[in-house]
Amino acid sequence: MKPTVFITKKIPREVEEYISRHCNYEIWDKNQPITRKELLGKIENIDGIMTTKESIDEEFLNYAKNIKIVSNIAVGYDNFDVELMRNNNVKGTHTPHVLDETVADTAFGLLVMTSRKLSYLDRYVKEGQWKTKEHESFLGKDIHNSTLGVIGSGRIGEKIIRRATLGFNMEVLYHNRSRNKEIENKYNAQYTSKEKLLKEADFIMTLLPLNKQLIIYHMKSLN
Repeated sequence: MKPTVFITKKIPREVEEYISRHCNYEIWDKNQPITRKELLGKIENIDGIMTTKESIDEEFLNYAKNIKIVSNIAVGYDNFDVELMRNNNVKGTHTPHVLDETVADTAFGLLVMTSRKLSYLDRYVKEGQWKTKEHESFLGKDIHNSTLGVIGSGRIGEKIIRRATLGFNMEVLYHNRSRNKEIENKYNAQYTSKEKLLKEADFIMTLLPLNKQLIIYHMKSLN
């Protein structure tokens, strides 16, 4: 007998076809997101769920008494009550790394947009203020051959550093709780103190998870 799966959002057709070969399933295919009340009404007899950040808590598990697995269509599992799931023998999965390059592209795009004042100039033209005479306010700052400071050298940090050094010939200073010899060897990134990084970098990116450990770490470093 095939297991029963509920899917809380539209998914690619090829994924749906794969699931159909192995599971009985229902997909929430409405344009508006499923409400909590509607969700709880769908999960009484399911064995598994594919969802995007729905809270998997005591209330959810009280309704989904047969559930065996929860699959996040997302990076991270902060919506999981991990201890409660473990006690109820419910497995949890997510999709790490799938958006690493996308996030790095976006972050670096924001850097370029800010340094070259692209948003400002775009608005200037659309508002009909274009003039043939140049203004000093149009001038941005070059990012090529400048210094980028990266605070946090995890998955996203490494991809930002790769773009900076190989694409824009930037010097990179990075600060992390532990050194990353791989990015030092591959991209000539320099591990340094946060104080030196803040003083010497032309641009700074912070690529850190917001959690209690991070707050405590930075409070200690500022004392």
